[in-house]
Amino acid sequence: MEEMQNQEDPKMSSVDNDQEEFELSHTDKLVGVFSEPTDTFEKIAKFPTKATDWLIPFLIFIVVTVVAGFVMMGKPTIKLDYLSKNLPRTEQEIQKQIDSGAIKEEDREKAMDMATYMLVLTPKIFKPLGTAVFFFILSGIFLLLVKYGMKGIGGYSTSLVSYGLPYYIVILEVIVTLLFALFADRFVTSFNLGEILNHDITIWPSSLLALINPFQIWFLVVVSVAYSKMFKSSSVVKYIYWIFGLFYGISIILLFFATR
Repeated sequence: MEEMQNQEDPKMSSVDNDQEEFELSHTDKLVGVFSEPTDTFEKIAKFPTKATDWLIPFLIFIVVTVVAGFVMMGKPTIKLDYLSKNLPRTEQEIQKQIDSGAIKEEDREKAMDMATYMLVLTPKIFKPLGTAVFFFILSGIFLLLVKYGMKGIGGYSTSLVSYGLPYYIVILEVIVTLLFALFADRFVTSFNLGEILNHDITIWPSSLLALINPFQIWFLVVVSVAYSKMFKSSSVVKYIYWIFGLFYGISIILLFFATR
């Protein structure tokens, strides 16, 4: 009997070794986001969540976005294009404040100088900061949808990883957008159809063209896959349906009120 057990033990050990799961390195996860997101997030879901899985791409995104803003604003022709698109509305707002008595006529030039300074800072500082805040808000909204609306299993840290790790796709978009802006020699905020075609996306309904963005669609598909796997769901399609619906629903409402 002991000899038989000794003969079986190596076989059982071999099977156990074959079935043993190894945690992916962050580099493997990065590559997996682009190459095999379904398999990658299935493997990630088998281990406790790591803050580095969302924090690293999040910080890289902030740095790349700030650098892209400084590079674009550092080129005179792009800066002039940006100001020519935004200063007219600023002048109208200042004129309204002068008419209402909030600003004195003699302070018009000072107000315009300050407004121009703030406009130049927007793509350098305020846009990255705004996107950072939106990152945490949307992670929370998706958590509410997935956990309570779709009965998923997971917490806020799981939501941060599900939403944050695919941010490498957004980082790629920032780089491609910067290269396109330098090539076109005009200011571009994202790689959407409206800005590629140089349409005025500040008016309704032309602003809807801003929602046609291949990188954004790609990102949301991977995010949907990530949430479905991280929150232990067997249906990816259901997550794609609800996450796309929620994201574009919120976006359309915000665009409608922002361009009225």
